[in-house]
Amino acid sequence: MIKLIDTIKKVITIKFLLIITAISLFVISVNFTFQSFKKNKIDKIAAIEKANEAKINDSISKKKIWEIDSTLNKELNFKEFIFITKYSNGQMYYKFTAELNDINDNRFSNLNKDRFIISFRDKDNFSIYTHNLEFTDNMNIVQNNKVISFYWEGNFEMDKNLYYSFKSVKLGWTF
Repeated sequence: MIKLIDTIKKVITIKFLLIITAISLFVISVNFTFQSFKKNKIDKIAAIEKANEAKINDSISKKKIWEIDSTLNKELNFKEFIFITKYSNGQMYYKFTAELNDINDNRFSNLNKDRFIISFRDKDNFSIYTHNLEFTDNMNIVQNNKVISFYWEGNFEMDKNLYYSFKSVKLGWTF
């Protein structure tokens, strides 16, 4: 009878240990599943962030042709005025051309200290960055000793988030 009681105790102990083991394995399995789920979620978030970054880099590496207010052409008597920018590797690159309607306009014959003022604006039309383009002789395109157009090309360092926030451009001048 004592052997039977010992055997029953051993069976109960073994069942208890099996139940504890099963519970432990279940807890480990749930924890592992949760960790896998969490890791997958983190991986998905990282992939989305990377895709968004790539999309921003794609859109800012393309050139932007800025629309310029037509009153500028009238006031300065330009036939055509084109301003193009592009962002790449921490630099904003720009090209700027202006063709004169009247080559006899004397305002453009001596522009040594004058400049165009480019005001980059955000979505609410606030000026968030200003850049000056000073006139130099190598910007003038001259024909028969008369200035017929202007051309600038250059680059300068700029933060990509700042560049990406530009929504419009307003131009001013000092001549």
